[in-house]
Amino acid sequence: MSMWLVRGAGLATLCFAAYHAALPRLMNWHEDLESLYIANRKVVRALNIGVTYLLVVMGLLSLLAAPDLLSTALGRWVLWGLAGFWALRVGIQVVVFGYEWKPSYALTAAFVVMTVLYGAAVVSG
Repeated sequence: MSMWLVRGAGLATLCFAAYHAALPRLMNWHEDLESLYIANRKVVRALNIGVTYLLVVMGLLSLLAAPDLLSTALGRWVLWGLAGFWALRVGIQVVVFGYEWKPSYALTAAFVVMTVLYGAAVVSG
């Protein structure tokens, strides 16, 4: 069961990576970010690239190394770290984005699910 939780979370994480890779087009950053100071515009883009990379690594690690993550002390720490990442993302969604933007409800729920998947995998594994 724990193996499926980790691998399912990994697959979902790769979906979030794909979403982040598509964000510049989905949110029309080419036009919307033009009004920002050049450094701010570049920081937004650079941070998105970094988050996308991190999500790909997290997803692949979960899919390809699930047995090691569940059977070693270091692996369990990594899983707790991944659960912490998603818990932090829940907090960021609530505090920074709020609920004026309708997709925030779905994103908050998705991030809670990710937190629970990784946390449950550690606890049950």
